[in-house]
Amino acid sequence: MKIDFAKILVPILQVILAGFSAFLLIYSFPPYNLSWLAFFALVPLMIALYDSNLKTGAALGFITGLGFYSSLFAWAKSFGNEVWIALSIEQAIFWALWGGLVGWYRQKSPAFDWRRLVFPFLAFLAMEWLKGLGPLGLIWGNLGYSQHGNLPMIQSVSLLGYYWIAFLVLLGNLAALSALLRLTGLTTGKLPLCLSFAALLILNLIYGRLALSRPEPVNHPFKAGLVQVDMDMKIKWNQAFLEQTLKYLEQATAEAARKGARLVIFPETSVPDDFIYGSHLEARLRKMAKDNRLYLLFGAPRPFGYNYLNAAILVSPEGELLGEYDKRHLVPFAEYLPLDKLLRRFSAFDRVQNFMPGKGELIFSPAIGKFGVLTCFESAFSAIARKKVLLGSQFLVVITNDAWFELSPAAQHHLSWGVFRALENRRWFIQAANTGISAFVSPRGEIVERSGLYAREVLIGQAGTEDSKTLYSQIGDLFGYLCLGGFFLLLGFSGQGKTARKPKLKKR
Repeated sequence: MKIDFAKILVPILQVILAGFSAFLLIYSFPPYNLSWLAFFALVPLMIALYDSNLKTGAALGFITGLGFYSSLFAWAKSFGNEVWIALSIEQAIFWALWGGLVGWYRQKSPAFDWRRLVFPFLAFLAMEWLKGLGPLGLIWGNLGYSQHGNLPMIQSVSLLGYYWIAFLVLLGNLAALSALLRLTGLTTGKLPLCLSFAALLILNLIYGRLALSRPEPVNHPFKAGLVQVDMDMKIKWNQAFLEQTLKYLEQATAEAARKGARLVIFPETSVPDDFIYGSHLEARLRKMAKDNRLYLLFGAPRPFGYNYLNAAILVSPEGELLGEYDKRHLVPFAEYLPLDKLLRRFSAFDRVQNFMPGKGELIFSPAIGKFGVLTCFESAFSAIARKKVLLGSQFLVVITNDAWFELSPAAQHHLSWGVFRALENRRWFIQAANTGISAFVSPRGEIVERSGLYAREVLIGQAGTEDSKTLYSQIGDLFGYLCLGGFFLLLGFSGQGKTARKPKLKKR
């Protein structure tokens, strides 16, 4: 009886290649930040998918996604291993759908032409778009965000948005795969992919260098103070520490005022007690603003019936309340529990909170300039920040509590999204975090001031206002939708065109 070693070795090799792609992806993101790896991180997986079918493609996509996200979501272990595993699997399923679709397409369109090479990469953009939709939407680990520290590369997001950067990174993978197939003697069609990628990359970098070389005046500059409270989640809601925390907030506000801050920002739910209008707590917070003659923005949970609102409230230098913004895009399985009646009975979900989404948008309009607040997770979504800019925001503020992440790189990931939000709209972006990272990000995506992790401090920085609208602010994710249209077009023409043939070796 002969043993077909090929049937044994090929699946093993495919799994190794899928795992290697996951490894390259992990090192493309924080804390390693080897962003250049992203330009060929998918190549090993694409080689593994080269002659796959639906089932094999789905399995390989799932293996890559699970390896990548189990590392990315290691911080979720603070909620329990079951939450970490469930979150990793949920995101890996999108990769399985993508891999299965790629395998199906290659079986459906066996002719080795340019479509078989291009389709997987347009499908990847479609997968990223899909997994960011709806209340369970999540953009964590989307490929383009690996470039957040590569400032010349990402200046163009002010023109075409995030999907343009994702497209360039994917085109780099496509060019690398095409070159590799040519080197191994397989034809890949007539598209000059390497030259196309090189030309677009050079033009993109030239634009980026020019944008960074121009002087950037700060319009209507003002100083802001970010109070990093650094409260341990295990004691945050312990009433015995409430007075201690409030005294620190008072001291920090006075310190920021002495250093010239006109706006002081407390992080999300930084006031560790229920905020009720007309209460002693309200009076005390208004007094903080009035005594120091500054604007005070603070985050607090506000009871609303049987639920809570995640509120951001602004107080004027005269101690008057200027408005409340209630977080609209809540974090599933953290701030609210999907299928609550079904899942609440399980103890694994005891730590899931009971917030409800806010209704309506609000742009704060103090004398220093109009701004919109993105609470925590909301900074992940381009459309939310863009809407606030279209409604008149002259700068953007994020208040967040990233204590859940502990010392993991997740806080760095969170800040990286803010770099893109600043660039997309060319707005100052100010982030105040409970345990860090608090930061000031310029309209060019430069992190000009930042705090450390788990350090109680008052970060003072300068920001400004901007009224002009970028091309992205005006057209939104049009480029992404064009890519999505290309994906559906190729999907619709699957199986048509040239008849099946085996790849030919180049003549030498």
